Amino acid sequence: MLVEGQRLPRQRSSQQRHVPWRTDPGARPVKAIALAALLLVSPAQAEADTVDWKLCADIAAGWDTADRASECMMIKVPVDYGKPNGRQIDIAVSRIKATEPAKRKGVLLLNPGGPGIPGITEPVLHAGTYLKEINRYYDLIGFDTRGVGYSGKTFCPEMDASKFPPTPPGVTGKAAVQFRSDAYAKNVSACAAKDPELSRSLTAANAARDMDRIRVALGEQKISYQAISWGSALGSAYRSMFDNRVDRMLLESLMAPGQNNEDDDDQVAAKERLFNLFTKWIAGRDQVYHFGKTAEEVRSALLALPNVNSLLRANRARWAESAKALADIRDGVPVPQAAPKPEFPGNGWSNVEQYGDAEFVIVSFACNDSSANRDFETEWQRAEQLKVRYPVAGFYGAGVVRCQGWPFPANPTKLTKGRSALQLVGHEFETNTVIKWAHQMQDTIGGPLLRVQDDVHSSLSELPCWEKANDFLINGRTSTGTCPGAPIPNN
Repeated sequence: MLVEGQRLPRQRSSQQRHVPWRTDPGARPVKAIALAALLLVSPAQAEADTVDWKLCADIAAGWDTADRASECMMIKVPVDYGKPNGRQIDIAVSRIKATEPAKRKGVLLLNPGGPGIPGITEPVLHAGTYLKEINRYYDLIGFDTRGVGYSGKTFCPEMDASKFPPTPPGVTGKAAVQFRSDAYAKNVSACAAKDPELSRSLTAANAARDMDRIRVALGEQKISYQAISWGSALGSAYRSMFDNRVDRMLLESLMAPGQNNEDDDDQVAAKERLFNLFTKWIAGRDQVYHFGKTAEEVRSALLALPNVNSLLRANRARWAESAKALADIRDGVPVPQAAPKPEFPGNGWSNVEQYGDAEFVIVSFACNDSSANRDFETEWQRAEQLKVRYPVAGFYGAGVVRCQGWPFPANPTKLTKGRSALQLVGHEFETNTVIKWAHQMQDTIGGPLLRVQDDVHSSLSELPCWEKANDFLINGRTSTGTCPGAPIPNN
């Protein structure tokens, strides 16, 4: 589950919005793979026996018509794997073939994180950029996880921020926060009740089982996998369940194993740590900003300023900008005001791009897969304690309790160490998927950890250090230690 401030480094164009597969007879979807066929066909059989690839632009409504490289197909999977002959849903899959077939190593499945972010356009978005070298050796495979995009998309406009009632006049403090959380829980419950079977099936374990059906449909004995953020939770689940079917797996900006209540505490602690580094950086430039020559002097001066919380939590690339703004506030220089945030913050992109649907998918996976708090009073008390421990990062207090009102029990995936090739990548100063989680995931599933020296979520593909990822996926060589990340400004 991603939180406020998440960074989406690889944006999609409006031509690549994910709307339903075309169903008119003249542009019929690819031939779905029946469950019985999946059970009977050996992975070694030729894909032509079971798979009918067609150009995505010809069969997927809303696809960029200029894209003549991406091929698409649908496969059928059970909503409930405990009832393999029960209700089925479609999982949408795309492919861009390896550009040098003679050097082909296999398939590389891609996941952009989320959950709730469609992944079917990942190959076409990146085959010509950071994945260009890898595409020489691998078929790039995109897919929408269940409940997302073309794959049995959930429809839940109730989770759009604009659908929530405003806080009544005169209701403030804890009562206002509880009003918002209760309203959020009511809409979550209403969405889950629309399709309880599908809602409770949105788990990393089921998405991993779907991935294995994709492997079978592709006719591959093993798959490779590259993912960021929540995609690491899916990858760790797949590797724990199907380790002998993994060739190579690269996981960046890692989620915490189990995604427990304490994970929010880790994020707050990481934000406080980043603020302390910020004060040290300003202290080293006292001749520019005049807040003090020690980190403690700077800290005291900054905390005395009114209404500057967002500036105190700036990421490293904006330290110079934020420090100047803080100095302007101290000196009485007018500072432009940021636009107000909605009362019911989701993930920004989800409310605008998916009209609440992606927000519901995030809630579904998070609450089905973790023991996250479901009680407002417990969350309020936890937040109050964090405000004392972390006076800068903990200032925001309690917000909506995402799993309040979720009607199904948590059923986390059991993660284990494996033997397949694995490369983990964490970002040393990140406050979203914190470096502590990367170490926890390493302890849980194994694998060497490469630590990028920045605070940017999933930035590896934009750095020279991506060559280490190339080396792993192409040659199997893993990396440890550190590598440079996005730089801090000099002044």
